[in-house]
Amino acid sequence: MRFAIDWTAFGRSAAIVTGIALFLAIINPYGAMSEAPFLLGFTLWFLMITLGSVAGIATSAILCRNGQIPPLPVLIAAGSLTSTAAV
Repeated sequence: MRFAIDWTAFGRSAAIVTGIALFLAIINPYGAMSEAPFLLGFTLWFLMITLGSVAGIATSAILCRNGQIPPLPVLIAAGSLTSTAAV
């Protein structure tokens, strides 16, 4: 089986994740990284968002295999639980 990477979609997703991580590093919610350098805060947010996204995508891929799509509430609940556990 051969897999093809859609580089345009990958680049768009990477830009969105980077933008969200940059925003969170700038606003510093909850004062979580107030004493840490900016780059460390950005890296932390970037890794947490990436891990959560990968866990959510993997969960939906597993649940939607064989062309069977479960109800939307099941997808949302499973994605939320696995993303939270990953982060």
